[in-house]
Amino acid sequence: MVVLLLEIIKKTGELPHTLTSSVLFLAYGMYFFICWRKGGQTLAMKTWHIKLISFNTNHPNGLQLILRYVLSWVLPLLFCGLMYAISQACEDKRLYIFFVLSPLSNFLPSFFNKKRLMLHEIISKTALVSTK
Repeated sequence: MVVLLLEIIKKTGELPHTLTSSVLFLAYGMYFFICWRKGGQTLAMKTWHIKLISFNTNHPNGLQLILRYVLSWVLPLLFCGLMYAISQACEDKRLYIFFVLSPLSNFLPSFFNKKRLMLHEIISKTALVSTK
């Protein structure tokens, strides 16, 4: 994999945008997976005194962690697609500013359930809890 990336950089002088995005997506995913698998917390989660747990057991399994990470991107990407379609239909690129709000779309499902869980938490059967 590393050799392939180096060859692409050598021939073109840069990585294609989709490849760069894919590498970053996987790198971030590995970071979260390793931290959550090790102790249920990333460095920031330790600072905020929160921990990731499974609904059934205290420690989420690997599939739950992968599901949580991948699904946490779904609503923001759909929101970006929607904003792009609206800006194209209105022919107004000023609407691109709303792309900044796309991460907040993950919170929408939490307004409609009693436990205040996000979509990726419901599907992966994981939740964040306080460690205090």
